[in-house]
Amino acid sequence: MLAAVAAIDAALYRGETDPAELVRAFEAEHRWRGSTFARNALKAADGRAESPTETWARLAVAELAPGHELQFEVYDEHGTFVGRADGGFPLLGVIWEYDGQGKYEELRPPGVTKEQVLAAQMLRQGAMARLGWCVVRGASDVLADKERFRREVGSAVDLSRRPGWRPPRGSFVCPPPVRVEVRDPIQWAAVQREERYERWQRRKARLNWSASWA
Repeated sequence: MLAAVAAIDAALYRGETDPAELVRAFEAEHRWRGSTFARNALKAADGRAESPTETWARLAVAELAPGHELQFEVYDEHGTFVGRADGGFPLLGVIWEYDGQGKYEELRPPGVTKEQVLAAQMLRQGAMARLGWCVVRGASDVLADKERFRREVGSAVDLSRRPGWRPPRGSFVCPPPVRVEVRDPIQWAAVQREERYERWQRRKARLNWSASWA
């Protein structure tokens, strides 16, 4: 399932397809074997994920609490942009960040060293922490263990449930989700019944018209 969701996320993120096109493709072949797996993968996709690892992290923690978001922007009390989070629960003041080689190599801007990228990340994390955000960093060894990552993010989520907890200062802006709204089997069966009824009505009208000219 993870590989399928990651592939859909990547295609949506890169603009190689869009949700409407995926829905049309699925509904055209919804009776074939494996359609249940395909439906579940499509419904789990979110084109805001920028890498397969972010897809993995999202699927690992999204059900810990309502309101999970990806790629949201964080601002301080004065409206100054602080940074963009990989993912988290903004209403609960929780951010998770993926420390991957892509940030240090492929995605590193020209002329910027790996050390400079890492230093900028640490400054950004410090600024977020001073605003009251709880930041969980997931390196490759952490992300290799799904339950460990879930525990660490879950512990951060639990902090928001303690008496006296206050949300971070400043504000945040979440981009709209890029999801595939696939109808479930019950909805699809109802649509099929309506389509069959409409076809029957059109056929009946044609027969009545033909009979009137006979």
